[in-house]
Amino acid sequence: MNKYQVALNIFCEQNTFKDISKDVLNENYKLLQELVNNPPLKFEDLHEGIWVWDDKTKSYIYIFKPLEWEPVRGIRYASHIITNSVEGYYMDFEENRFYRREV
Repeated sequence: MNKYQVALNIFCEQNTFKDISKDVLNENYKLLQELVNNPPLKFEDLHEGIWVWDDKTKSYIYIFKPLEWEPVRGIRYASHIITNSVEGYYMDFEENRFYRREV
């Protein structure tokens, strides 16, 4: 459990939330957990047209197209939205490098 989850649990235990339904609290808790949890993305999680955090370069990149070439898996990407792979770059996929949000 990380520090954000501990703080959220303490907050929830110390407040009664009399005016808020349990369903609303559970949904908000799930959303907060989603924000806190930021596991590295697997190759299967990368899709055309999404932005991901590249922890190696410490920047967001636009995924133009994941490429599964034997024996290497790679990514066509750019630092901006592109419509043609000629504009972008290629890199080999590396485990524990890409995330949904900044690390």
